[in-house]
Amino acid sequence: MTNKQTDEPENIGSIIKDGRGGIRPGAGRPKGSMDEDTKLRRQSEREYKQRVSGMTDQLLNAQLTLAMGAVSLFKKEIKGNKTITSLINNIETVKAYLNGDLESEDNEYYYIATKPPDGRAIDSVLDRTYGKARQSVDITSDDEPINTSPVSVEVLAGFREFMLESTKD
Repeated sequence: MTNKQTDEPENIGSIIKDGRGGIRPGAGRPKGSMDEDTKLRRQSEREYKQRVSGMTDQLLNAQLTLAMGAVSLFKKEIKGNKTITSLINNIETVKAYLNGDLESEDNEYYYIATKPPDGRAIDSVLDRTYGKARQSVDITSDDEPINTSPVSVEVLAGFREFMLESTKD
């Protein structure tokens, strides 16, 4: 919009209306500044990374335990009409059980529970240590290699003609 008497743009508040649209000086967010949602997301990412990095040893140990599997010794006791199961952490008791030297009373017995190794955890540990193994994809068509040679000019011209003919009324 222009003022008909002076041929200058009409000033409406702080926005100059000249009827052309487009970029206006000083409009929009300053270059390089971030939206509030972006700031919050980045802050959350920093806090999460900091929390995980503080637990790196525990996470690596957990992953190694998954990769190796676990064997645990349990003691089951019957006291009245209750059955109490407890994990045995005492290494001497575990050795005695494995050697067959552990005597149990009538109301208790020991047993071993195992958790098999996790193949994905093993792969992850090895990939992190030695690098991911190279992976390849065999691209074949009925066990025949696919021809990837360049297309001739004649073939491209024929295809162009076909496309032009197929799009006509």
